[in-house]
Amino acid sequence: VDRQSQFIQGYRVMYRQTSGLQTPSAWQSLEVKVPAERTAVLTNLKKGITYEIKVRPYFNEFQGMDSESKSARTTEEAPSAPPQSVTVMTVGNNNSTSISISWDPPPTDHQNGLIQDYRIWCLGNETRFHINKTVDAAIRSVVIGGLFPGIQYRIEVAASTSAGTGVKSAPQHIQI
Repeated sequence: VDRQSQFIQGYRVMYRQTSGLQTPSAWQSLEVKVPAERTAVLTNLKKGITYEIKVRPYFNEFQGMDSESKSARTTEEAPSAPPQSVTVMTVGNNNSTSISISWDPPPTDHQNGLIQDYRIWCLGNETRFHINKTVDAAIRSVVIGGLFPGIQYRIEVAASTSAGTGVKSAPQHIQI
């Protein structure tokens, strides 16, 4: 390798996203133009995503063999956007004390990792009327019963990753 290093002009660090997609994304590359350099920092990677990484030496237009691919996952963060399309409606007849809440996940590029659960806040005008609920990430709607007639409730929903709870949805109000 030392004898061949005089023929290495630089390296291409090639990387692509492999998680969160049906097929891996296209390869992106970072040029390392100093042959003696043995490290590179990849910037602007998505949070909580697995990347495949390999290195290719080059000399002018000649390309060397790719290194063995390695996988690395970026650190998760709490979601940076709220769940989308939050809807709240009463369930049953006019005297019902139950509501149905439904939502869609935050946009993919704001999930910042694997969504583990959703937190739902159903807040009345006093703390004794508050009901909070946590549901698994696969669930997209929930019914909350036992609400008090004559009370206005404020409903908010947020997604959570292993790094924490993300941004709450805009409040939805409903009078029971």
